[in-house]
Amino acid sequence: MAPLTLRSAFIPMIFLASISLNEKCTQHHFTQSSTIEVKDSDSNVIDEQNNTLYLAKGSVYSITIETTDQNNGWSRKLYEKAVFDSAGRLVEVIGYRGDGVEMPPTRYLYDGPKLVRKHHYKIDGSLWTETVYSYAASGEITSKVQNDVADGSLLSKKVNITAPQSRTVQVLEYNPAGDLRTDVLYSKDSNGRISEMDVKKGQLIGKRLFKYNGKGEVYQISVLSSDSDTPLIINYRYDYDTHGNWIRRVESSKNENNAGAESISEIIYRTISYY
Repeated sequence: MAPLTLRSAFIPMIFLASISLNEKCTQHHFTQSSTIEVKDSDSNVIDEQNNTLYLAKGSVYSITIETTDQNNGWSRKLYEKAVFDSAGRLVEVIGYRGDGVEMPPTRYLYDGPKLVRKHHYKIDGSLWTETVYSYAASGEITSKVQNDVADGSLLSKKVNITAPQSRTVQVLEYNPAGDLRTDVLYSKDSNGRISEMDVKKGQLIGKRLFKYNGKGEVYQISVLSSDSDTPLIINYRYDYDTHGNWIRRVESSKNENNAGAESISEIIYRTISYY
């Protein structure tokens, strides 16, 4: 089994686990963008996990993000802007190429506080894909289904199985043919934050352990793969604005038994504007 790899993603994704903060946040717990991805040897995304990129306190109007991705021995910059309504709901994400050209938007539609649809558009302005969300009576997301708008074909489907007593969420992802692609089990701590993640693809192929700082942000992830006894340790360092929201995040990594310097893989700057 080839080792799992970490990559930075630019396409908006969905975060399906709860985040608990004592102060009012400007986004709902199930929406976020530009995730950290774990991919297998066939370049299949088997997990997306990053709970702070579009999470901020206060009356935020927009968050503009500049990412310097330094993975795989080369560097690139990615730009995007997230816009929120006055209720703190993420309503639009716009990406930009390195030369500043605006890319088609992704828009989020709500029924009250619940995200019900996500629309991703083509360059000509037409609707490309639609993602529909379903919920249990208790409010947890039960499924996320993405379809091609042009022909109605299924692109992907995720099913969530929540077990409140054991504080776990199992996420089953299916391909368009209906075959199970991945099985991910999230375990939560007493604050509702992801503490552990087990990834299966027929068998257990990876595990991730999460540690949080006092602000509820991930500061360390231990990544373990089935073919290695040495965890990859990913660390995050943050700088903050006067509102207490982070405006710079540095991601670095090293093997647990490596006494050498950490390798910086990503730097993200956030410019936050407030209502």
